[in-house]
Amino acid sequence: MRLGDTRFLADQNIDELVTRHLRGRGVDIVTTAELGLTRASDYEVLAQATANHRTLLTHDTDFGDLVFRDGQPTSGVLLLRPGHAAPPLVITLIDASMDIQVDDAGRFFVSAALGPAGPVVRIRGTQ
Repeated sequence: MRLGDTRFLADQNIDELVTRHLRGRGVDIVTTAELGLTRASDYEVLAQATANHRTLLTHDTDFGDLVFRDGQPTSGVLLLRPGHAAPPLVITLIDASMDIQVDDAGRFFVSAALGPAGPVVRIRGTQ
């Protein structure tokens, strides 16, 4: 399955311009604010994404610790680096990631960052 075909939950650190861009592309995305999770812990946000079979879209590297160190279940995570980058850069990183193939069961962790030659996308299985 393509990453772009998954459903997303945007963490509170994802700019509204990014969310609007994705919705304009027909992506099914909800935000933590829309779900009343603005004060939720990272654990609660990840659990909500997993329970609703959504890929978590975030700038927060703490989710890597929850998934890999603590073994928390996930429906997928797309980590965008650098953290809190300007929306146009974030959109470039997301667009570069949408065609990669991911595990249908959601056991993946994708990181997208800007390298010297452009976006660099890495995928890692979680189980």
